[in-house]
Amino acid sequence: MECTMDIAKVKKIGEELKSAFWNTCQWKSNYELITLNVNDNETPQRKYKQCLDEIFRRVMELSRLEISLEEQEDEIEEAKFLLTQEDDRFAIRKLERKIKMAKLGKYQVELAIEGQLREFAALYGFYEQSPKFTAQEIQEAEPEYHRRKKLGMAQRQIETGRQIDPELVRVLTDMGYIADDHADKFEQFLLESNKNKPVMIGK
Repeated sequence: MECTMDIAKVKKIGEELKSAFWNTCQWKSNYELITLNVNDNETPQRKYKQCLDEIFRRVMELSRLEISLEEQEDEIEEAKFLLTQEDDRFAIRKLERKIKMAKLGKYQVELAIEGQLREFAALYGFYEQSPKFTAQEIQEAEPEYHRRKKLGMAQRQIETGRQIDPELVRVLTDMGYIADDHADKFEQFLLESNKNKPVMIGK
């Protein structure tokens, strides 16, 4: 099939879509950040810690992007200044290309900054509404987090008809259940599954 595009046409379309690029430049959606990255954790302590980790990454990335933006702006200003001092046509063309490249880089950095700011806003909104925990409280809640995680994994394995990981069997045997996690649902599903078919444990 013959290509109907060329670079000039692509650049023209790119200019026409600049506002669309700007409006949609967030890399991860709010749903992905909050529902899948943060709330997917099993305990409130882990949700809080995950939220802080995500916020920290955005703070660091925004700091790096800010420096990158300054570097691009300095490159443009330096090249513009050197143009006023130059009379060799090849040197002038080289400086002009340098300005174009720096402007492209600046545009990409600006889009990245806007996207990171939007992600930060979503995460910080969750943080403000979240209960707060100390480092010690987070550490103390880790056994419960992993207990619930193992229960959830075992339940999903049974629901999909897969073999239960022998390590999960050992963990489930050793740890016991409580009322506010997956235990009741898992136990009931295990009983129902056993009525209809054998549950395969390991090989």
